[in-house]
Amino acid sequence: RNSVTVRPHLSLLLSPLQAVAKVLARLPPDDSRREQLLAEACAACGFVWEIARAAPAVRTDVFAAAALGDPRIIRSAVEIALMVSLSASTTAPNGSTQGAGFYRALVSQRKPVFIQFALFFAEVALVRLAVADQSDFLVENGLFFRDRIAPLVADLHAGTLALYWSHQPAAGDALGLEVREALTRLLQSLHDWHSRQRLFPDNFWLHSELRLDDASAAAVLDGNSRTAGVLRNLPFSATFAQRVHVLQSYLSSQRTDEAWTPFMTGGVDTVRLRRDRVFADSYAAMAQLPTEQWRRTMHVQFVNAEGLDEAGIDGGGLFKEFLTVLVREAFDPACGLFCTNAENQLFPSPSSHISGPDHLAKLSFLGS
Repeated sequence: RNSVTVRPHLSLLLSPLQAVAKVLARLPPDDSRREQLLAEACAACGFVWEIARAAPAVRTDVFAAAALGDPRIIRSAVEIALMVSLSASTTAPNGSTQGAGFYRALVSQRKPVFIQFALFFAEVALVRLAVADQSDFLVENGLFFRDRIAPLVADLHAGTLALYWSHQPAAGDALGLEVREALTRLLQSLHDWHSRQRLFPDNFWLHSELRLDDASAAAVLDGNSRTAGVLRNLPFSATFAQRVHVLQSYLSSQRTDEAWTPFMTGGVDTVRLRRDRVFADSYAAMAQLPTEQWRRTMHVQFVNAEGLDEAGIDGGGLFKEFLTVLVREAFDPACGLFCTNAENQLFPSPSSHISGPDHLAKLSFLGS
């Protein structure tokens, strides 16, 4: 009913998980008892997930206690997840072993006990990732040591991608939709860590079987299409060139002859910008524009230090200059919205709120 009654019993409820994890660690890979023991451990986790699902008031508390309480629980959960994943395996294009246990459970066999464990694991891992540090990924005995979890992450990624692309859950499949959403959030969190620390090899997140041809690119306009689902939730699964292709196809479908005629006399918006405050002025002038107005032609008028309009007519060159200056200012780490990793790649700053209360609105503006 509440966290007071659930939390003291969480370790007891999950005791099979810890016991089975120890037994499985000692069994040879081909032992016939492994699958049954894995199912029992997953069932224990699934039972806890069902409790949290049935009692929303304690949901957060249950997963937080499992992730941040007794460290043996989360470590056992990771070990069981690895064993489930490696209960079936494939060979990746680079020759390495890639888990396929979750893909099989989510897509082909649809085993509820493993699906419920995937839900439990996703929720608990997300809580733990929120307080993780580099040592969790880079040190060999770290909870999420990158070399050890790579097959698991690849397996979860392949299974989740399939739930968007080739094996979409039916509208009434509540369990399938819920596991897809939970695993999506987990993969997004792991990819955020990868963006900052480069945990996995090049092309680790890309899936060669993902084909975004002209027909599917146009389908991004349909929010329920598989292309839209992948690009909105797992965009890192597609190459940069594929994403650019979809963007260009989307823009092409939105263009009208009137809205894209250069030097037109009507339907043009002029934005006046001070050269030393391009980001601030463009944000103030453009952030609240409706979507339809973003599609119209925009001309830029620069203002000098004396407040006078600079000479010149924007035939496209001034707008390009505006974009160049805007990107240089906004993505400068000194601005406070972005940070750089060891390879000088940019990622949103975890402390961007220091730059001002509208930091999220500014990030949204830059993405527009």
